[in-house]
Amino acid sequence: MFRKRRRSNETKIEDLSQHLIPIYNRAPCAFLIHNLFSSDECAHLIRLAEEAGFDNATVEGPGGKQITCRDIRCCGRCMIDDVKLADSIFERVLNAVRGTQPFEEKVMHAPWVSSSSEASAQVKFDEGRITAVGLNERLRFIKYTKGHFSPPTKT
Repeated sequence: MFRKRRRSNETKIEDLSQHLIPIYNRAPCAFLIHNLFSSDECAHLIRLAEEAGFDNATVEGPGGKQITCRDIRCCGRCMIDDVKLADSIFERVLNAVRGTQPFEEKVMHAPWVSSSSEASAQVKFDEGRITAVGLNERLRFIKYTKGHFSPPTKT
């Protein structure tokens, strides 16, 4: 007889930095926040993206132009601009990492980004220190089906 294992609703953070490809002169940062969303919330986000539709994901080509290159990156991508949703996700991430060092420091102050470089997240610079103020409201959803792939990001 098999028993269905209960899923924990406890938020857990897993550091993935040691699995990243090293980038010269930058400290790697990646972590996974388990149970950030409930199953119903995930289903809502999936419906939102499915209703908006998926296009072929692009890569940066010559001169910074976005091009479709399916031998480099093959998956679907949906972009939705939603300030309110981005703000609620950012607040949830902050609540999840609050009091968990070094994750809180990484989320709030992006130690791998210098004030002289372009930051992809919304940030403010306070005496040379970056402080996050929110997420980019352009939310990106990636969809992989059989045969889809995406290579590691190069920076």
